[in-house]
Amino acid sequence: MNKILSTALAVSLFTAISCLPISSSSIAAKVTTPTTKSTPKQNRAGNAGKKLSPREKTCRAFAAGNAANLSPMELLAAKVFTECPLIGGTYERKEPVKYVVLHSTETATTADAKRVIRSWNNRGKSHPGAQYVVDRDGTIYQTVSPEIATMHVNAFKTRYGVSNRNSIGIEIVRSGKQKYTPKQLQNVSRLCLYLQQRFGIEDDHVVSHSYVQPSDRSDPVNFNWKAFNISKNMLALNAKQQLGNTLTAVAEAEERP
Repeated sequence: MNKILSTALAVSLFTAISCLPISSSSIAAKVTTPTTKSTPKQNRAGNAGKKLSPREKTCRAFAAGNAANLSPMELLAAKVFTECPLIGGTYERKEPVKYVVLHSTETATTADAKRVIRSWNNRGKSHPGAQYVVDRDGTIYQTVSPEIATMHVNAFKTRYGVSNRNSIGIEIVRSGKQKYTPKQLQNVSRLCLYLQQRFGIEDDHVVSHSYVQPSDRSDPVNFNWKAFNISKNMLALNAKQQLGNTLTAVAEAEERP
């Protein structure tokens, strides 16, 4: 499948499926091509002459699911992530990262990501918090390096060996009857795939807060896991195809006299 079309399909599928009930078995996706006054020949010439900056290359790599070789600090520098630090509530890991735990913020009143993070910091030196918070507009806030542990689950109540020491938390901003936004869901997929690639995390180790702590947690609330997995898997497939095309091109170049 064409690389650009497969990426567009992934975004369209996720957006369309996320609006359906979780139990729905039908998926409708529509891909449209924007009209332009310039001719295909002009477009090709314009694109060929454009040189991408390092920041643009990093952003594109993350969006395409090919950023595993880039550190979280590099993604911060390229503004893929936005820094909003936790003050306290963090500690050194003593186990390798094995899990990604998805949460939703579920604040009593509408609150954006920065306000959620400030509320954590206002609770003293030892407080809850996650490494990442994805805002309503899709902005990914990094509160601390994923190499550092935070307290996003209650280790005394979790199951299956999941703890703060071996997991990364992603909070998705939501409250009341709000629905997750398409940009929000798209970047949750991208972020999750990046962390899986970066830390070697298996698909079945991407779990919900409610799954590992069912006694008193139900988040992420109304999250469409089927749509999420389709989007993330299509992104991963496209990334592999892109990598394969690059390796083929390099091999062919080396064979030329």
